Amino acid sequence: MEPEQINQMNEDLKEINLTSLSRSIDLTSISFFPNENSQVLSAIVKPSSHLKKLHEEVEKVVINVGFGSELKAYRPHITLGRFKDKDRPQYEFGIFEEPLKGKAKQLDVFESEFDKGKTEYTVLESFEF
Repeated sequence: MEPEQINQMNEDLKEINLTSLSRSIDLTSISFFPNENSQVLSAIVKPSSHLKKLHEEVEKVVINVGFGSELKAYRPHITLGRFKDKDRPQYEFGIFEEPLKGKAKQLDVFESEFDKGKTEYTVLESFEF
């Protein structure tokens, strides 16, 4: 991203009324993401209406600064870890009997850079709820 795009994105994200959105999240299961063959282990978050609204608002900002919309379905999750070995052991996880409840307290915007087989993540900005 160009510095001007980052500045515009940060300004536009500041305009989203985060305090009007519920901060509660429900974790429903642990699984590999986006599918069972993936190397990413994630906690799956129930896609509540307030998370969908936040996603829509952030997507508008991202489109406004010059990035195309991802046409993938929104599937909220929390990345717990990654397996480096593509031939990782196979695991099965069940769905929780009751969702684990938690609260989100901020929206973090990351920049990712892939270099020499490794992805580096840098926090660009954090927005408190």
